[in-house]
Amino acid sequence: MNKSIFKLFGMSALVLSAILGGLSIADRPLVLEAHALSREQEKGVHLLGDGPASILIKGNAEQSLLNKSFRVYQLFHAENSQNQDSINYSWNLDTKAAIQKLVGQALNKAADQVHEYEAIDYIQSLNNEGHYADFRYFMETLRTELNATSKSVRNVTIESVDENNQARLEGLPFGYYLLDETSSSGTHSANSLCMVSTANPTSEIHIKSDYPELIKKIFEDDQNVGWNDIGDHEIGQSIPYKFESRIPDLNGYTTYTVQFQDRMDEALDFDPSSIEVKIGDYTLQKGEWVLEQNVDGDSFRITIPDLKAIVDREFASGLDGENGHNEYGQKLQLFYRASLNAKAIDRGLEGIENHVRLVYTNDPDSNNAQGWGSTPWDSVVSYTYHIQGKKVNEKDRPLEGASFLLFEDAACTRQVYVEKDGERFIVSQEANDQSIQSGANGDFLIGGLDQGTYYLKEIKAPEGYRQLLDPIEIEIKPTFVADRNKYTAQGEGLLDLSAGAKIKTFYSGLLNEEAQDLLVDVSQTKIGLSIVNKAGILLPYTGSYLTLGMIVFGCGLSLLAYKTIKKHEKE
Repeated sequence: MNKSIFKLFGMSALVLSAILGGLSIADRPLVLEAHALSREQEKGVHLLGDGPASILIKGNAEQSLLNKSFRVYQLFHAENSQNQDSINYSWNLDTKAAIQKLVGQALNKAADQVHEYEAIDYIQSLNNEGHYADFRYFMETLRTELNATSKSVRNVTIESVDENNQARLEGLPFGYYLLDETSSSGTHSANSLCMVSTANPTSEIHIKSDYPELIKKIFEDDQNVGWNDIGDHEIGQSIPYKFESRIPDLNGYTTYTVQFQDRMDEALDFDPSSIEVKIGDYTLQKGEWVLEQNVDGDSFRITIPDLKAIVDREFASGLDGENGHNEYGQKLQLFYRASLNAKAIDRGLEGIENHVRLVYTNDPDSNNAQGWGSTPWDSVVSYTYHIQGKKVNEKDRPLEGASFLLFEDAACTRQVYVEKDGERFIVSQEANDQSIQSGANGDFLIGGLDQGTYYLKEIKAPEGYRQLLDPIEIEIKPTFVADRNKYTAQGEGLLDLSAGAKIKTFYSGLLNEEAQDLLVDVSQTKIGLSIVNKAGILLPYTGSYLTLGMIVFGCGLSLLAYKTIKKHEKE
């Protein structure tokens, strides 16, 4: 899986910034779209007008600002005194009604009776410390109100960043600003509120986006690799998969729905009984998630209808009873298993892929289908290998009727079972008495092998040929990309495939052991193996000229011996 940070799910990013200086600016009840400067000019600069103020947005090290979107609200106009000792705020008519409404509710007075000084004093009085800051709650509520009522929102999509992953919003009038962070895919994410210095016309905001990684992994049981993006397996082997994420900040939501959508290659068989969903150390019960299979191109979907309710119930230690807010960030994991089937033989270098994405509630203000978002598809891959065998004699004539069994160990005690599929012999996880047999042209194919060492033992030789007494040792060695956690798609994981064989034979009283480098078709993940049975030397038989000669020679030796014995007796 590509390990880049994906925009997963969450609430609105609220960043409050004060930008002050000079003179106050008149209201502009317009929607302004920002655009980046040309490449010949400074990277990361986005123009929102012709004002003198700017906001510098600083991205996280592992979370690029590119394609992030923001709504920029000017809450108040701001004016500094000539010597910068004092600051005066005044209403922005576009946001005035929303602020008056919320402050009026807090002060228990009519909205139209709230003076700008009362509003400013109230906001300044709010606690701005900690996760449950009153200031943050107020701004989240204000953001909701502004999204519904404001007409002069400035919409910004970050089209370029500088070398430090920063973007500058320029051309703003001096003022007090609220930034509501969204993404190009519609994601809302509850991030941080940041109050910046009011002594400077440039404000700096460090975005602490609450975007957890969406990680999909496959388990590789060879070479101590474990969880990664690439594996190789036998056909029929139960393969573990997992999705891993983190619960985002759900404060502001009444309910929160999340759905895993999985698309499997047809060469994979899904095991529904293997599903396990966990939040931290809590395992969800079946009634808390819903499984659907074969829906609109998806192999399966697993939906958690109300993730927030489960987290608030099971992790109540961080719950603020007065405000109903909780501390989030718990690990969310989905485990399941699948196995390769016979269709995997035809996949070759492209591998057998599995894709996943997450569909989720992305807007706490929306109660309809428009309040949904999704992550990009992410992929992992599995490979499997095949032996294309051929039984011949030393003159390369094909031999029919040889039979073999396949084992995992040199002692031939742990059999690898196969099932006959036409002219192919497919690895099976079920015990049976099926042997591997060479056909009329001497060919046989063993499909669905893992990397490692196998032992092919001949249990029956072709008619008229001597059986090989020792098993043939076959080693399969794949070479994968160095970073196995950045797989994208279509064969980018397997770089090369090699194989070798050790064959022992005994002919004419001589033991011979031969090591071979086997021919490999990487594109088909197929390994060629030629097994030779030499024709035996015929023993003599009665009635042949050789037999007659041997009899005459034997009689001569007997007569000579008789005469020698008689001579010794006379002496």
